[in-house]
Amino acid sequence: MTEPSSWALARPFFRVLPEKGGYTAFEKAAAARGVQLLRAIERRLGAKSVFALGIPGQVGPAAQALWRELIEVRSSIRIWPFDGSLDDLLSQCEFTVAEIYPKAAYGTALAPSLSAEPLRLAKGSLSVRQSDVKQLQSADWVHGHRIRLDDLDYAVGNEDDFDACLTAAALLRLVLEHRGLANPSFVDIVSEGGILCT
Repeated sequence: MTEPSSWALARPFFRVLPEKGGYTAFEKAAAARGVQLLRAIERRLGAKSVFALGIPGQVGPAAQALWRELIEVRSSIRIWPFDGSLDDLLSQCEFTVAEIYPKAAYGTALAPSLSAEPLRLAKGSLSVRQSDVKQLQSADWVHGHRIRLDDLDYAVGNEDDFDACLTAAALLRLVLEHRGLANPSFVDIVSEGGILCT
C-alpha cells in the first residue's frame, strides 16, 4: 500500500514513496485511527517502524517474509507470546519462535553488570564490530562462566552475524544469571507481542 488514506490496522504494512513527508503521512493516517506506528521497543531504541517498507534501515520486508514462512510450518511450532508464556512454551514445545531486536541485546551482552541499558552501535563499521567482539571475549561474565567463544570471525565479518552473535550471548547471559529472557512490563504483549532481551 502506498496511499496513507488506505492505511488500516488489518493491513499495517505500507510502502513509503521517495518524497518529502511520505512517512509522516502514514503516521498521521495511523494516528487518526488511534494507532501509533512505532512499538514501544522502536521508540525506546530510536528505530524505524517494523511496518514501513521502502526506507533505509527497514526491517519490514524481513518481518513480512518471516510471517509468510511461519504460516507454512505453523502446525509444528509455537510463537511466543501468542501461544502462551515463555516458560510454558520452552518447557512444552520442541520449537518456539520469538522476536528479537539486536539493539536491545547489545547492552545485555556487553555491559559490566545487569540490568543494562540498550546500546546503539555503529555495527556497519568493521572496527566497531572488531572492538565489540573483543569486548565480549574479555567480559567478566564470559570468563566467570567459563564460556568458550568460537568462530568469532563470522561476527566480525558482517552485520547479520554480529547481531546473531551478540543476541545469542545476551540470551545465554540472561539464562546463566537467572534473569528473565524478556521484560513483560516493557511491551504490550497483546498489541505488540513480546521481544527477547528487552
